[in-house]
Parts: sequence; structure tokens; C-alpha cells
Amino acid sequence: MKKVKNKKRYIVLIAILLLMTIVFGYMATGNYHADFDLSIIKQENPSIVISEKSDYIKLSDGNVNDYALLFYPGGKVDYDAYIPFLSNIAINGCDVYLIKMPFNLAVFGVNRGDLILYSSLSYNHVYMAGHSLGGVMANRYALENKDLIDGVIYYASYPDKEMAENQKSLLIYGSLDNVLDFEAVESNRINLSKNYVELIIPGGNHYNFGNYGIQKGDNLPAISRETQQKTAAEATVEFIFNN
Repeated sequence: MKKVKNKKRYIVLIAILLLMTIVFGYMATGNYHADFDLSIIKQENPSIVISEKSDYIKLSDGNVNDYALLFYPGGKVDYDAYIPFLSNIAINGCDVYLIKMPFNLAVFGVNRGDLILYSSLSYNHVYMAGHSLGGVMANRYALENKDLIDGVIYYASYPDKEMAENQKSLLIYGSLDNVLDFEAVESNRINLSKNYVELIIPGGNHYNFGNYGIQKGDNLPAISRETQQKTAAEATVEFIFNN
């Protein structure tokens, strides 16, 4: 009996070490760093107000708004790389909270939406959103807080858990995306809400939802980063306010 127990402990230990090796190996390959000029963003969107806290960045038009969007960044992407894109949403009357993630991996911070959702802040309408891995984790968080979150926007992502009946969903990706697992998108399409909205951006790719340079394995885009981001932002605003 003792030998059996020792064998099980040995197997568990090996499994833990293997998992740690995979995780730390993934983390060691480096992050994608933000690449943009903040002064240009403020010049293009004069009304934008950007305030940084220890756990998130808030983007707003400076008014008291009734809508909020909690955004989870893509895997291994510096969180601030999404400021240019999210600014296009915030200036339309929806406060955006760009959540910082441990090791730039949302899988280690799924519940960080609590920083906003269960704070003293008051919103009648709250949406989740995320890019790539961030979208998958946003789906999981929204499901656990289904009574407080109206819907989820998936940027080059998908829900791997069935959404709550009361939640709406918007799926956006570029036609030239070569990073998104389209087999996973199709197999998980059943998890989207019944009347989900889908937008394919012609000429768009995976990495141009953020400003972090070129992502390995992705196709080069046929449209500008600005065009892709503004197209996605307009669809997001329409979805949040009018769907």
C-alpha cells in the first residue's frame, strides 16, 4: 500500500513539474510591447481622459457615464498596447477599463473584473471584452457574474463556455487573421448567445486590434491598423448602445 501511495505522489509531482515547465517556458518567450505615440492619440481624440491605477487604466470622455466596458488584453501583450483602440470606444460615452494581468496572461487574472464590478463605481450597463486569450477569459468571468454583465465582445476570440441566456455577444475578427483558431471558433459557436452579432473585417488580421508591432504567425493586413481599430470600435459602440 505504501508503495502505491509513493508512486501516486511521484506521478503528481512529475505532472506538476511538467506543467510548471510548460508555463514558465511559455512566459520566457517574451511579450509583445506597446508601440504608439500617446500624444497623437490625445490629438486625434481631444476629449479622451486616461487615468492609470495600479491594476487598470481607465479611459473616458470625462463625463459621468452609465455604460462600462471591462477589457482583458491578449496573451503576452502589454496591456497599454490597447489604449489607441479602446480610446475610440471611450470617446463615445462608454467608460473603458483596461485590466492589467499577471505576467500579461488573463488566465492568471480571470477574476480581476472584480476590481470594477464590485467596487464603489456605479454603472447600470456593464460589458466584458477581450482580445484573443483575453476574450476567452472574459467569457468565463461574464458567466460567473451573469446577473451583472450585459454581454461580451470577442475580438479575434470566442467563448469556450456557454454564455448566460440574458447576455448578448459580438464576435469580431479580421479576414486575414492567421493566429485565431478558426476550428475552435466554429466548434464553440454554439456557446454564443442566440442572436449574436458577427463582423468580419475585410483585410484585417490578428495583431492590429492592438499597437504592438507584428505578431509571429499572423498574416500581414491589407488595411491600416487605424482602419481596423475604428471599424471594430464603431461596431462595438453600436452593439453596446443599440443592440
